[in-house]
Amino acid sequence: MSKTMFVTVIIGCILLFSACEGAGAPMLRFDGDVGFSGELKCETLTAQADFARSDGDWTVTFTSPESISGLTLSISGENVSATLDGISFEFPDEGMRFKSAATYVTDVIDMLDESVSAQKDGETLSVSGTNQQGNYKITADASGKLLSVSSAEVTFTAFADEQQ
Repeated sequence: MSKTMFVTVIIGCILLFSACEGAGAPMLRFDGDVGFSGELKCETLTAQADFARSDGDWTVTFTSPESISGLTLSISGENVSATLDGISFEFPDEGMRFKSAATYVTDVIDMLDESVSAQKDGETLSVSGTNQQGNYKITADASGKLLSVSSAEVTFTAFADEQQ
């Protein structure tokens, strides 16, 4: 009888611990190919852009304002090239605020390729941290769709309907 009781207690503990395994901190992941569109603010400038990551490389295409509409940044590691109306060009890092803002967003998202514990606040998940440029915060909805990336100088707010 005591052997049966012991086995029953052990099985009960195993079931209890396996049920608790999934109850840990929520994870926020943006691995693999991703895409989203939204509004990018940097200092006093505001633009709209489409972001897409495929095979680890990013393409950021600005859709507004008209002065930079059609400008495409191709980001592969540390290399960033720009194309506008079929003409490719390069400029220094500090030469364009939107280039710096776009690469900031992609860098922060790339840091989350590994599972990162997120804070759950109602219907949203968030991850806060510090990188070379300062403090950042990434917010996603409960299903993991990106809502925003923000820092002291850059804010990206995703359009809800346009995510892959």
